[in-house]
Amino acid sequence: MAGFVGEIADVPFPPSCQSQIVIRYGCSDRLLAERMRGYHWITFYGDYLREVEYALRRTKIKFENFA
Repeated sequence: MAGFVGEIADVPFPPSCQSQIVIRYGCSDRLLAERMRGYHWITFYGDYLREVEYALRRTKIKFENFA
């Protein structure tokens, strides 16, 4: 699992039944593309990166912080 802090730059309204947001972030596009698995992401509204990283340390899920 990977995480980074970003901000919502746009909220388009597609004609289909799905949620989409455009995110502005500070890490490298190349790094994110190389490490990205699939197109489904978990989004937290608010800066909870520290808390998520802390919780995942207690599981078998490896976490990579791109912030």
